Amino acid sequence: PDPSTVAYDPNQPEKSMFFGFPSTPGVFDVDFDGYADVVIIGDMGGQVWKWAIDTVGEDPIRNVAYGTDQPNWPFSRFFATDSYLDPVSGNRYWKSLFFRPGLTRIAGTYWMAFATGQRANLRWAGFPSTTDDDDRIYVMKDLDLFLKLDPTPTTLTEADIDGGSPGAADYTTTLGTCNPPAGLGFYVRGAADGEKFVTQTVLFAGYVITASFTPAAVVACGESGDGTLYTFSLACGEGLTVTNSVTSAQTTITKSNMGGGMPSDPQVTMDNKSGDTTVIVRLQDGAIWQPPGDFNAGSEGYGQLYWRER
Repeated sequence: PDPSTVAYDPNQPEKSMFFGFPSTPGVFDVDFDGYADVVIIGDMGGQVWKWAIDTVGEDPIRNVAYGTDQPNWPFSRFFATDSYLDPVSGNRYWKSLFFRPGLTRIAGTYWMAFATGQRANLRWAGFPSTTDDDDRIYVMKDLDLFLKLDPTPTTLTEADIDGGSPGAADYTTTLGTCNPPAGLGFYVRGAADGEKFVTQTVLFAGYVITASFTPAAVVACGESGDGTLYTFSLACGEGLTVTNSVTSAQTTITKSNMGGGMPSDPQVTMDNKSGDTTVIVRLQDGAIWQPPGDFNAGSEGYGQLYWRER
């Protein structure tokens, strides 16, 4: 069936799993006891799935009274991106998630971020007549990470994270300034037609770090498009301020044009003595790109730095 015509049933979430999973899941040990607590993964249809496994499960092998459905481990569809139906061709386009979502905690609140992008078709230019098909970076709070308040919740969408004000969650034109979301979160659209987010979304020291690729209109010899690095605060969309270690000049970066070529996943390096931190991205031709300075992730106030996948 057409996935867009199938109503989501929170009591049978698996019946809405129509799309493949191109990435490994994010497996997080949030209480640092050595055991996984929550599993999060995105699919090719722009859906984010969550499986809470923080409690002790049932063992039907040792106790035949137990079944195999693991009622202590609730599973649900956390978020679903909006698809776009082209009125001319009648084709529906889905915002695909090729990388696992990132998770972090700020002042006791869990935040998730993920980005969509057509890595399967890098030359895809999109539709200039609409922004509904544009790929996006999504940032939002998860107020029930372990599905304790509601083990069968309804799925969040763009319309559910804007705090009741339609359009308020779209930070595309205001990204870079600190604007705490009125609702659960916000999203950023690719600025250019065909811009797609093609790397892992890294959450480090309260910042979102990810990269996009925009195909060139005319492909000549060499690079076939440009890479852009996005760096902004999870909590409010403010840009990241870096300091040049030689000149002490400060620069706030939000969207950095890295030049021609497909970017690799951003890598974050931190000096464990000084706390000085920088971002490194390798481009298509092997060149290394870095911001014009470092930021000090060891300074007080950053809170949770990073959760590695288990």
